[in-house]
Amino acid sequence: MTLFLIKVSGVALLEKTLKDTKPGYSEYIKTTSAFIPWFPRKSIQSEVK
Repeated sequence: MTLFLIKVSGVALLEKTLKDTKPGYSEYIKTTSAFIPWFPRKSIQSEVK
């Protein structure tokens, strides 16, 4: 089911498009789970500081 949601539903294509058009979206993808609500992951910027 997860494979279907990720690969067939168009999420990957949508995320690729949004990464190219929206500033900051790639950081959002890295820190946010696509399907399972959970605590946010640490961002790369916060690890550097």
